[in-house]
Amino acid sequence: MPKPPPPSANRGPGPSPLLQRAVVALQTGQVVEAERLAAEVLKANRTDVGAASILARALMIQNRNEEAIAPLERATRRVEDPGLETLLGAALGGAGRRSEAIDVLRRTSARRPPYLPAFQALAGQLHADGRIDEAVAVLESALVLAPGSLEFQLLLAQLLPQRNERGRAREILEKLRSAARDIRMFWPRSRVCCCSTANTRPRRISTVRCWRSAPTIP
Repeated sequence: MPKPPPPSANRGPGPSPLLQRAVVALQTGQVVEAERLAAEVLKANRTDVGAASILARALMIQNRNEEAIAPLERATRRVEDPGLETLLGAALGGAGRRSEAIDVLRRTSARRPPYLPAFQALAGQLHADGRIDEAVAVLESALVLAPGSLEFQLLLAQLLPQRNERGRAREILEKLRSAARDIRMFWPRSRVCCCSTANTRPRRISTVRCWRSAPTIP
């Protein structure tokens, strides 16, 4: 299910050279170095929300979700940012504090304009809590806002069989396969964000791999 969202756009002045190094370290998988650099930035400026985000991501990748919560809570008190709030929800869920995670993500998904990664994260937490009907409802509401999202359609198709809606799941998957064939014909290098799971950076995969990874509904 869902991953933490991508970092929010920078506000105000550009990031410091130290923070830029932290971003590069995280992007290249040097999570310990990213953690160290982001912590240094925060020592000099405790209000740097970019550093708080990088630090939290580095900690979460190391499965240190509980440690990621405090810097995110401080950051979300200083600025209203749906990306940071969604990241906080993921950290809370990863630390086993699922009820708090769901509360945070419900508030974030209620924002307008909508921040779609919050819907994916909320559906993931509800699914992990065994609340399948609620997870399906969240994905359906996301599809009202973004009806062309292949990712949300795939996630919905994966959940529907768990409440005995296999026919509807098959219909969604067939539409996805048809869309994948059309995209291969007219736009061979098209790429979509799909099939996310917790505690890693979002990855981009091909539309063809997206539908090939879809489950077979008996």
